[in-house]
Amino acid sequence: MRRAHDANLIEGAAINLGSDSCAEHEWGIKKTLENFGITAPTSLLYGIACRTARTVPTVFLLEGTDKTALVYDGYLSFQVERHQAKVGWKDLSNELKGDGPKLITAWDEDSFGIVAFKDQERAFLRELHQAILNMDVAIWLGGGGVFKNAGLCLGIVSKLPEEGKKVMAESDLDRMNLHETAAKTGVEERLRKAGLRWFALSPRWTFSKEKERTEHPVVFWLNPIEQDVYNYGWFTVEELDMWVQGIGPIPKKGRLETLVIEGKTVDAKRKELRR
Repeated sequence: MRRAHDANLIEGAAINLGSDSCAEHEWGIKKTLENFGITAPTSLLYGIACRTARTVPTVFLLEGTDKTALVYDGYLSFQVERHQAKVGWKDLSNELKGDGPKLITAWDEDSFGIVAFKDQERAFLRELHQAILNMDVAIWLGGGGVFKNAGLCLGIVSKLPEEGKKVMAESDLDRMNLHETAAKTGVEERLRKAGLRWFALSPRWTFSKEKERTEHPVVFWLNPIEQDVYNYGWFTVEELDMWVQGIGPIPKKGRLETLVIEGKTVDAKRKELRR
């Protein structure tokens, strides 16, 4: 569990725990979602429905004289004795020190902790804990930005505004449509057959200014392996297919002919892999 920053309540219906620039806030929350019975969006289950808990792991509500804490831990979930909750409170208190702010938060892929010091925030944690027990809670990652990780969000489903639920559903449908459209291009399969590798190959919809360069409605962000040989950036399907041939904007000029792997130039090695 790593300390997060900029936590805030959202219309009295949800809380965003915030985040920090650490690996624990980049790995996602797969284990937490699994323990709460939450699945990825599908064509039949998307929006708030696929983010709503279907199981209830142990989540401790801990009261102090001047603070209230909500603590979930994948390991502590198997230990339901009250003394284990006290251990969780002790660990959390030692890690999360402050001078009486409204909220202090921490989380990672399989745990979260929230400490509230003010009456409104303390009352919300009590309400949120009851919502978890009633399986009236949704969990997702939200917010963030180019230079900031998304925050862990917990929302009381019955209190979330309908407009927000609609936006979430539309976003899921658009994302599923995007990935289905990207898969139909077949470009990823062609690149793999050519022996090309990457850290990321992520689609987005084609902008108007790019439509003159491609016949496809999607383009791809490429972050290739061997970046001393290949460029990264946004590329069309046609440009990715040119990469298979060792031409176009992805290969760095002159590098394919000069860099030698296993006694052969990169260009020759690629041709060998394609045979």
